[in-house]
Amino acid sequence: MKRALVPKETLEAAPDHLCFLVEGETEGNYISAYARRLGVLNKISIIKPSGNSPAEMVREAARILALDELKGTTLREVWCVFDRDRHPSYQEAFELASRNRRIRLCWSNPCIELWFLMHFLKLPCELTASVRFPGPTQTQLIKVSESMEKEIIEQVYYKLFNPEECLEALMKQWPSYKKNGLGYVEELH
Repeated sequence: MKRALVPKETLEAAPDHLCFLVEGETEGNYISAYARRLGVLNKISIIKPSGNSPAEMVREAARILALDELKGTTLREVWCVFDRDRHPSYQEAFELASRNRRIRLCWSNPCIELWFLMHFLKLPCELTASVRFPGPTQTQLIKVSESMEKEIIEQVYYKLFNPEECLEALMKQWPSYKKNGLGYVEELH
């Protein structure tokens, strides 16, 4: 397991500490930049685990929480941050995470580059990243079968937003963008 960006001592010193397990450096750099901007960098740890499938990340989150409880429970939550991509263990990750209320999932669908791209372009549904929704927004989660979800993803997202094409389009809009680079938050703001 590779610890990134925040020293181990920080983990032991912060009672409301959050831990983020990230699939890639891009996600870790993005979270770190936001935490720095918000002044809470000393309350987070960012770890890139050796296994980075969604299900492996959730298992690692459970191990981290179990070890943390043995040491006196300083972690509030562990977040698993990953791209949807075409991970075969995607649905399994949700099932595993549902067993522990302190494990949270944060996924970009299909990739974080689409999130960055939305800062520059209108989406096909005419929303842009700057649109604000009036009043309280409610989200309903609808449980669908894994095969139905896969079909939706394949038929809709990957035709509209192929990860490779997202990266290419992002590079056209943001020529200085570097995968696994730094400065995302500052440049996007």
